[in-house]
Amino acid sequence: MILKKHKLTSNESGVSLIEVVASIVILSIILVSIYTMLTQSARTTKNNEDIVKATYLAQTEMEYLYSIAPGDTDYHTFLGQPDDITSNVNGDQIEVFKKNNSSTSEYIEILVIKKNNIDITLPIIKICVYDKEGGTLKAQMQNIIDWGAPR
Repeated sequence: MILKKHKLTSNESGVSLIEVVASIVILSIILVSIYTMLTQSARTTKNNEDIVKATYLAQTEMEYLYSIAPGDTDYHTFLGQPDDITSNVNGDQIEVFKKNNSSTSEYIEILVIKKNNIDITLPIIKICVYDKEGGTLKAQMQNIIDWGAPR
């Protein structure tokens, strides 16, 4: 007697429902990750652009003050009267001048710090750029300018 072996053949050419669901889940995870990365990258780029813009404003203002300093010994001629005058714990006098530019979303504070009122021709100039909406500090620059000294 001859025994015949019967092969069970299964047709695996189709895709099961579990495989379809698994592939959709994997694709969804990948796409959500890419979307999150792109939105975070856009947010970081915008924040960096704001910082560069604020730093440019501070640098422009510092260069302007540096260019007018040799001609006059009194910075009040160019900055006007201070918006606020305070003293810190070291006895330094701090004059605060505010400049509001309507074309930008920032405003500039110029702080003139005179060390113990000793030498008014050699103050520390500190320029701070703030966001108009939240008042957060965007950029800060500091230098010592010799008012009235020839260059």
